[in-house]
Amino acid sequence: MAKGIFYKEVNVLKLPSLDYLIYRVKSIYRLGKTCPSLSRKINRLLDDETTTITIVDELEAQVGNLSLWTGNYPYAYGSLLSTSTRMIRCPLPDRKTVYRLHKVLSFYKALDDAFEPHHN
Repeated sequence: MAKGIFYKEVNVLKLPSLDYLIYRVKSIYRLGKTCPSLSRKINRLLDDETTTITIVDELEAQVGNLSLWTGNYPYAYGSLLSTSTRMIRCPLPDRKTVYRLHKVLSFYKALDDAFEPHHN
C-alpha cells in the first residue's frame, strides 16, 4: 500500500456553510432572550406557501403579519420590530430560525435586486 495523503470525496453541497458553523457557537452575544413561540410563528409563516414576504429596506422585512428587524445579523436579527417607532422589541427567535430566516430573506433580496430596473 502506498504511503501518502488519502482523502475521501465529500459532497460540498451537503456541508453546512461556514456562516452556519460560526453562528452555532453559543458564545455569540445576542441582544435578548430566545422566545420559542416567536420561533414557531416565524417558521410556520416560512412553511406556508401563501405567506407574503416583503423586503421593506435593509433593516426591515415583512413576513406575513410580522414586521422583523433584519439589521446586524445574527445578533438581533429576526426580532419583532415596532413599526411606529422602528425599535426592536425583544425577545428573539432561536438561532436555527434566525439562520433559516436569513437564508430566505437573502434569496428574496437577491430576486428583488435581479429584477430591479437599472438606471444609467
